[in-house]
Amino acid sequence: MPRSPNRTSVDGASVLDVGCGGGLLSRALAKRGAHVTGIDASSSAIAAAAAASSNDDVELIVGEAEHLEGREFDVVCALEVIEHVADAALFVRTLGRLAKRDVFLSTLDRTWLSWAVGVVAAEKIFGILPRGTHDWTKFLPPDEVAVMLGRAGLAVKDVAALHFVWGPLGLHRAWLGPFVPGLTPNYILHATKSNR
Repeated sequence: MPRSPNRTSVDGASVLDVGCGGGLLSRALAKRGAHVTGIDASSSAIAAAAAASSNDDVELIVGEAEHLEGREFDVVCALEVIEHVADAALFVRTLGRLAKRDVFLSTLDRTWLSWAVGVVAAEKIFGILPRGTHDWTKFLPPDEVAVMLGRAGLAVKDVAALHFVWGPLGLHRAWLGPFVPGLTPNYILHATKSNR
């Protein structure tokens, strides 16, 4: 599996941000010229995203990706979502159905380090996330996600570590780096339609 992040332009592209939350990624993509649709099951998250996205090209929807019948997007993003869904394979198939070209999916690897960082430190020690946000058994190694993506007609092109720095007001900074199996709690995969 390739190990370097791919730089895919979103200028002019239609992009779906699944689990958009308060719209942080949606706004960033819109500022880079994308026509963004953000969807989230939480109406309060969509309200927060709407309040912050008033000047951007962002369509916001309360709901789940499975309910976007008949729509397709050049790029589909699902960052830090798959570890919260009931059926990961169904979720990935939905992403594949919605994507014309690219899928970007990030989650936590199922390792002792991801448990220490994502559950113990983030939830129990520092309180960055509410207790019970993560179920370690739902974390997915990249190889398992790659199999699901393959079954959904997508081929993994790149995988990279996703690093976060948290500050007193929340997420301070995020960046990509080399993925190291067993030592990278969060990662991001880039997959494309197999026929491309």
